[in-house]
Amino acid sequence: MNGWNAETHSVVFASAGAMSAFNAWASAAAPTLAQASTARAEVWKKAGLLAD
Repeated sequence: MNGWNAETHSVVFASAGAMSAFNAWASAAAPTLAQASTARAEVWKKAGLLAD
């Protein structure tokens, strides 16, 4: 199921591994600007806010 999970205040996507770049950025001890940029683009694409 895609959409917003109000209980956890997070975006939910159907496939479990769909947010690999975002997860890598979120779990990094010292995230880099490149990781943040890639994660942002991934989230925007999944949300339909950025073309592939």
